[in-house]
Amino acid sequence: SIVAIVRTTAVTPLSRAVAPVYGVTAWRGRPLTVLSVGGSPSAKDSQCRLIVLGDGRRAVVGLLADTVDDTRVVRRSALSPARGGARGLFAMGVTEDAVLVLDADALLNAARPEP
Repeated sequence: SIVAIVRTTAVTPLSRAVAPVYGVTAWRGRPLTVLSVGGSPSAKDSQCRLIVLGDGRRAVVGLLADTVDDTRVVRRSALSPARGGARGLFAMGVTEDAVLVLDADALLNAARPEP
């Protein structure tokens, strides 16, 4: 589901946005909804990254991350259940080495407006 990982540029916070929605940015000439599932986002930090997620045809949403060290493919069967809580709503599970694996579909659905 990852389209690109880039340094954040101008992310405009939306004052009445409901979590996990944080704001909006421009992506290839179009507006892109930006999500934050961590603590208070630091989109102005030069080290902050934007993970652009898509549905195979186009970019759908951006996810703020403090840093991105690595990406890897993980089998669902290798994951343990994630703990509950707000972050657990968007978690697919946890790897043996304690890496939280986010559920891209849950993130994408959270960012889509309701009909």
